[in-house]
Amino acid sequence: MNQIKTLPKQLRGRDIFTKVIPTVNTLTNLFKSLDEHEWDEKALKNWENPIFKAYKLENIKAKLKSATNLERKSLVRNHILELDGNQLGAHPLCVYLIAFYKSNYPADQYTFDQFIKESGISDKEGSANAIWSVGSQDGRYLGIFNDMNEIIDQEFISSWTGIKTDKLKRTHLTHFLELPWDSKKFTGPNTMSWCKYVLEESANLPNSFNTNFYRDDLLSYCNDRNNSDFHTLLAVLSWGGMNRRNGKRLLAKPEPILDIIGKLRNGEFKNRRDAFLYIQSKRKEGSLPGLGIGYFTKLICFLAPNLNGYIMDQWVAKSINLITENSFIKINKSSWVTDENDAHVYEKFCSEIDKIGLELNVDGFKAEEKLFSIGGREKWAWRKYVIEKYIV
Repeated sequence: MNQIKTLPKQLRGRDIFTKVIPTVNTLTNLFKSLDEHEWDEKALKNWENPIFKAYKLENIKAKLKSATNLERKSLVRNHILELDGNQLGAHPLCVYLIAFYKSNYPADQYTFDQFIKESGISDKEGSANAIWSVGSQDGRYLGIFNDMNEIIDQEFISSWTGIKTDKLKRTHLTHFLELPWDSKKFTGPNTMSWCKYVLEESANLPNSFNTNFYRDDLLSYCNDRNNSDFHTLLAVLSWGGMNRRNGKRLLAKPEPILDIIGKLRNGEFKNRRDAFLYIQSKRKEGSLPGLGIGYFTKLICFLAPNLNGYIMDQWVAKSINLITENSFIKINKSSWVTDENDAHVYEKFCSEIDKIGLELNVDGFKAEEKLFSIGGREKWAWRKYVIEKYIV
């Protein structure tokens, strides 16, 4: 996608360098507080009121109150785009200031603290930290930044500023968004049958394994802490239809992969990028034979759903390359997602899915499920489209 090289010093007529120091509060915390007080803004603390006013949320309060978290993101994003610049308070300006800084100054050559001081915003210690903290958290919440505060939604920034850019051809994305949801749901092979082939001793397998897991059923199974780490591992690998020889190789010495399963289920990774980086490093050490990226991202997806890490298999990867018209995910001629893809690529991949989720008004997991579509003899519409349009 074409990047906006520089951003203006005025946002819809508002000077971005005046009255931009916020109280340290975020949209996430504000909505939590409002929910606790049944959306009575009079019950907000003195330090909570400024962000409510800065985003002019009174105008959409009724809609926000009854909305889901995902719907609230869309409501706030659309609301911002309808406001005149001088209606915006400090908190949304903090988001724009980070975007302005990222777009106008070379990386690692000019610190944000320097930028805040030299632009005349404030000489006080802590002002830059407050702006950065508020702007980065709200920017990530709204799907404008990724976890590294890189701009991932150039179209939103373009709409916000009114800058006309060469737009990405949206033919593939438009086609995808207009497709109906598949009525058929993906199920994996019978878990019991897969396990009996892969394991040397399978007598202790639970009766619940005599099934073909649906995606949502698998997520529920993995979230149930009564199910052991070993059994959740088997459930995910069998659901994905892992090559049985690869399954045998991986489970011949299960200690390394079970250590990872424990870390995922116990919340030891702070974000999806860190989880990917750790597992990939173990794979490169040779301790995870047979477990490629398409499979270990399934583990991130199902065992640590709070990280919003999605399955980077060939079909979703090809879908994202196609939709973005940028083959940033490396896929070889045998259709394997290769080890050239690092944690930065995975973060970008997941961020693109999050953006598509916002377009569909669903969470990233449902967006990824639609991107995967259905294969087999009776392929569904999006899978057929990818096969037809994707060029290696």
